[in-house]
Amino acid sequence: MPAPRSKKAPKTFEGDEEDIAEFLEIYECCADDAQLPKAEWVKFMFRYLDRAQRLTFEAFDGYATEDWDVFSTSIKEAFGGAFQTKKCTRATLDSFIQASAAELITTDTELHVYHRGFQGIAAYLITDKQLSEKD
Repeated sequence: MPAPRSKKAPKTFEGDEEDIAEFLEIYECCADDAQLPKAEWVKFMFRYLDRAQRLTFEAFDGYATEDWDVFSTSIKEAFGGAFQTKKCTRATLDSFIQASAAELITTDTELHVYHRGFQGIAAYLITDKQLSEKD
């Protein structure tokens, strides 16, 4: 496993629900790439948690038995909102446009950031049939 805080290591998890899904995905990839036996995944994860989170994670089912499947399921239940599919609506797109209109775009980079954000929401709405290509 990569050393904590090294370039290839998962970023230390500090408790932000917005970060947990990506943290778990990166951690699992690193553990798999390192060919770490699943029986050791639980204890190795603690190297990538800040102190406050270690106490929280010790309370999750699967910690005491070092059962990764139970442990990771328990984490996903505790941080449920982070693992749900984010749904966009037309209101989401309208809000994005309004927020973006409040800021002046002065560089190509800013334009690309806006375009990627717009495109991501619009593509979801088109796929979900909430928006047509003509809209």
